[in-house]
Amino acid sequence: MAAERSMKIGNCGCGGRMGVSLAHLNSSIGLKIVVPRPRINKCGESMQGMYFKELEVGMGRRSAARTVAETETVLFAGMSGDWNPLHSDAEFAARSLFGQHLAHGTLGLAARLGLIDGTAIAARGSREWKFKRPIFIGDTVHARVRVTELEPVPRLGGGMVTPHVTLMTRRGEEVQAGSVIVGLKGREREAQEK
Repeated sequence: MAAERSMKIGNCGCGGRMGVSLAHLNSSIGLKIVVPRPRINKCGESMQGMYFKELEVGMGRRSAARTVAETETVLFAGMSGDWNPLHSDAEFAARSLFGQHLAHGTLGLAARLGLIDGTAIAARGSREWKFKRPIFIGDTVHARVRVTELEPVPRLGGGMVTPHVTLMTRRGEEVQAGSVIVGLKGREREAQEK
């Protein structure tokens, strides 16, 4: 069953509307598009959903894993305009240096946010993000996260966290790595919002 998630896409024959649900897109172009959800991390080590005051410099965690689907690369190509045949043509990619269909490098960069998110309220940027190896369609990836800096920001009710993030495949290959800066909620702010 297709997910009912609204997203911005180009005109798909829907009369010019730009906010189109996946169910509408499915019916208008005849494809069944399913957006995969990350699997739950059974080891209990995820940093997802942690609050600023629960973190310490040096703390490390592993995120839940998720499999990169061909559907995501097609949607990402449409959103970004990057229709490079390495990402959009499986036969071309099979004859390439890589020998198989690749996900966009920036799709991995975007996916890492979902692997470490949960209590984030702002993103300030990334530092020195490196693309070390390709992510192939069907690869299952997870993030290894280590907190390198914490900066309290009282007006946010939490603070800015700089974790070093390494995106890994199930085969143990490091595919991307770098630091990100994210604002996280503090417990007090969550209590005030209720």
